This record gives sequence, structure tokens and C-alpha cells, in this order.
Amino acid sequence: MRRILASVRGRMDPIERLMRERKWAAAERQIQSRLHEEPDFHWLWERLSASRYQQRDYDGALRCAQKTLKIMPSCSLAMWDKAQALYNLGRYSDAIDAFQAILRRGVRRLVREPFSEGPSRSKALISDSYYRLARAYAHSGNPGQAVRALRKSLAMRGPGVRPVCPTSDVKALLKQLTHAAEPLGRL
Repeated sequence: MRRILASVRGRMDPIERLMRERKWAAAERQIQSRLHEEPDFHWLWERLSASRYQQRDYDGALRCAQKTLKIMPSCSLAMWDKAQALYNLGRYSDAIDAFQAILRRGVRRLVREPFSEGPSRSKALISDSYYRLARAYAHSGNPGQAVRALRKSLAMRGPGVRPVCPTSDVKALLKQLTHAAEPLGRL
């Protein structure tokens, strides 16, 4: 398995470099070129989904995430891409279902996935999923569920766990939702 991961990472380095540099169009060209050679390589479809998401093409991100999940149903990053795209398309009920699907997997199962990035990244994904789930609940008019999800997000954070969503954002939304007199505004 380590040889497979090393091979995948080696082939993906130029794409990952472009994505780290936030050069989305260039990354997408590289991905498209590679998809001609390897049309069923799930990692390429997931990276294309992530690139489209970053360019605010949420419909395109969703289509690519769904393609990834057809090829590799256990791909947690594609599950995240799908949930994020649904949320940004305003499909909050579908986003709630998608975030809950990630959460049902749990850290232990995520760590055992073929392309897992380890326990710290798995915990970060769970924490971020709780945070985004909370936002979807808040938009759906369910602040109680949102508060519970935010508390779970905070509980997942700790040494070595670096979620994408800042702790300050989680705490700010928690404060906002626990003070019912304050309007929610744009989340």
C-alpha cells in the first residue's frame, strides 16, 4: 500500500503544487490532460472537484465529486467536496445528509481508508464536517442541532489536529447561535 501511495503522490505532485499555489486554471488543465490518460483515476476527479469548488463552480464541483464517488465510494475527500458543493448551492437538506455521511464513518474508519492521511487529518475532517453541518442546520432553521454540532466540532480539536475551519469561526457561530436575540445574518 505504501508503494501505491508513493506512486500516486509522485504522479500528483505537479497538480498538488499548482493547487497549493492557488493556480486553479493551470491545475485544471493538468488534471484534464491526465484524465485523458487515466479516465477512471478517482484522485484526479476529486482534485478537479476541489479546483472547481475553489473557482466557485459549485455545480461542476458537485458533478466531479459524484464521478469520484462512483469510482471510489469510500473517498472521504470526495464526500467532503460533495457536501460543500451542496451547501454552497443552497441545498442545505442534501448538505446535511452529505455531512452526516462523513460523520457516520468516524475517525477510525477514515483512518483505515486506502488513501487515508492519518488520524490527525481524519479528526480534522470530522471537526470541519461538524462545523459545516452546524452552518447547514442554522440555515435550515434548526439552531439547537447547530449548537450541538458546533460543540462536537470543538471537542474534536486538539494537539496535532488542524481543521480547515478556524476555531475562532466555530466559537463565533456558537456564541451567535446561543444568543437568540442576535439575528443570524449571513453565515
